[in-house]
Amino acid sequence: MALHTKTVTERILFTLNFADVIPAEAAVTAFIASYLVRIEVFTGIDPNPQDMFWAIQDVDELSISVQVQGGLPGVIYTIYVDVIISGEPYTKEVKIGVLPDAALIPQTYAVWVTSRPYPIFVLEGLEGSSQVIDGLLRQLLFDYFMGPEGIDGSSQVIAGELRDLLRSTIVPPEGIDGSSQVIDGLLRTLLFSTTVPPEGIDGFSLVTSGIIKNTLLTTIVPPEGIDGSSQVIGGTLT
Repeated sequence: MALHTKTVTERILFTLNFADVIPAEAAVTAFIASYLVRIEVFTGIDPNPQDMFWAIQDVDELSISVQVQGGLPGVIYTIYVDVIISGEPYTKEVKIGVLPDAALIPQTYAVWVTSRPYPIFVLEGLEGSSQVIDGLLRQLLFDYFMGPEGIDGSSQVIAGELRDLLRSTIVPPEGIDGSSQVIDGLLRTLLFSTTVPPEGIDGFSLVTSGIIKNTLLTTIVPPEGIDGSSQVIGGTLT
């Protein structure tokens, strides 16, 4: 878009034609039913930018002529022209930079010729984002490196086709608690083994019923001490 310029006291006229924005089949009978002129500051400071509007000079079916004046030096203005054509809204815009008026210098003084100060486009903060709208992702590996600080980020691919996109993830060693669970399947040749350390076992047995055959009973009596005494009852002593 071209940037038009004017001095503070200069009054300029520009014409906008909307024939290139309406459908071709409607251009024959279409006309501007209503219009609105809005003026905003593009760069610089002006608390009353709408004061630049002077008048609508002409409205001819699909074109409109707007006249502006004044403005503050060094400020760039955006002039929006909103129209209604065949019940549909359309908008076009024009950017105008305002230059200071040339100083009146008496002829008795020396004159130095130099370029006039033109409005400057100021580069300010820029914020951007991307989003995946459509495309074909193949072999997508995400690559994130976790540094010592927390970072929140997001990216969005607008359009295109991604092929052989390799991304890797590096995670520093940390404690990991894991668990597993069998959801479904067939277990074959399942071997279980149990190892029991040696322990003391107390046991007894009891005959509940049955026939006992060839039972041998043996009694062993240990030796005992015997004290004895004798006495002559009768006879002849020689």
